[in-house]
Amino acid sequence: MKYKKWFAVALITTVATVALAAGFERVPKDTLKLGSGSSSDKTIEFDYGAGAANPLLRADQGNSRLEIANDGVNFSPLAGTDLFNQDELKFYEQTGNGTNYIGFTAPDSVTATETFKWPDGDGTANQVLKTDGSGNLDWATTASGNNLVSTKSANYTVTDGDNLRTALVEAGSTTFTFVDGDVTVGTDVITKAGHGRANGDTVYLTSTGTVPDGLTHYQMYFVVGVSGDDFQLADSVGGAAVDITAAAGGGTHTVNVGVTITLATAADNPNRYVTVKKISGTGWVSVDGEGAETIDGATHVEIRRQDQSVTLQSDATGWRRVDFFTAPVGSFIIVSEPNGHGSTDTHIRRFTNVEDSSGSAITHAETAANGSTFTINVDGVYALTYQDQGPAANTRLGITKNSTNLTVQPGNDILEGYTLGITDTAASGYHDSVPVTIPLKAGDIIRAQTDSGPTCTTWKCRFTITLVAKDH
Repeated sequence: MKYKKWFAVALITTVATVALAAGFERVPKDTLKLGSGSSSDKTIEFDYGAGAANPLLRADQGNSRLEIANDGVNFSPLAGTDLFNQDELKFYEQTGNGTNYIGFTAPDSVTATETFKWPDGDGTANQVLKTDGSGNLDWATTASGNNLVSTKSANYTVTDGDNLRTALVEAGSTTFTFVDGDVTVGTDVITKAGHGRANGDTVYLTSTGTVPDGLTHYQMYFVVGVSGDDFQLADSVGGAAVDITAAAGGGTHTVNVGVTITLATAADNPNRYVTVKKISGTGWVSVDGEGAETIDGATHVEIRRQDQSVTLQSDATGWRRVDFFTAPVGSFIIVSEPNGHGSTDTHIRRFTNVEDSSGSAITHAETAANGSTFTINVDGVYALTYQDQGPAANTRLGITKNSTNLTVQPGNDILEGYTLGITDTAASGYHDSVPVTIPLKAGDIIRAQTDSGPTCTTWKCRFTITLVAKDH
């Protein structure tokens, strides 16, 4: 052995007394100790006693220690234990069963140093070990495989660990009613005792009369501003309340309650797929992004028809529809019960009642000044039908695209190139229709344009637009 000095040790036995040179110490219990014994010195002890109190080998330097004993190996280092060059930490099976082991080692290349901290104690049955992204490990519960498909009949938020792939939604038929007197125009508040709604709930309105100005039949709204018996309605999840400009619509207004499915955080679920399908014949379903996250740039996707579904994929910043068609063929809007014409755009019919709609290929907007406009969001072939009643013979009905003069009748030379189709009613009180099937581009604006004569306000007078084929 070579140290600072050379020492020769011939033979040490448990029965002999051996004289040791400086730096060596013979201590009881058959121990050979090298070093001065001070707390800061480096020492090595050899022993053949049994138990942790008598290690076979002990190496010390200050407060750092390595002990090898009959009952195991003990490390008490100051700065951790290092295994270099992908050395393995091995756990062997029982000796009588063979020499196989479970080993842990580092990857071939480590991007950044990471230390993992174990959780306190054991988890419960079927839990898994997860990280919080900061090196802290904990036990977490994951959903069992049979939750890959799950039926939902109430609002539900998809979570990171619920394993949900397909939600079959029973939207139900919960309703409550209010009347004009329950509406406060200045604050856009509706007051209804025991309405039972929460912020974010999905609803749509029907009425025996006319809904308050600012609201629309058969349009999806989201409950906001809930405070006791008060609530408001918004066009988007958590959005600003709809501006109710007048409450004197008359009749009883029914709030039809739907189901909201809120998606998990896209950033935490990259490439995850979720399908939502409405299986009930009643109610509507809204599929919403979490917080400010969007679905193809929109706050939500509507599902109104039974057996209609949407499939979405997370791109880590938001969710994208990955149905066969992003805006599915079959997107449509049906409006009826016209309410005159625009006060500014005097030849544009105004439809205040949305009978039904589906999909996102078409957007309907209606104002008292401008009447109704239908904006095309997706390139494709569309089928359009405008039906109205003339108060006199030869009342002019028409459909225009991107019209720049909204105060003249269709067919006027000014509208050459903008008129898609026209007809004149045969006699007073007669109904007639304008059917058109034509390719349209995203951004095109469609209107029902007349000679300002039609005064019909019933369901028999309507405008329908449907996407029948999509460009690829």
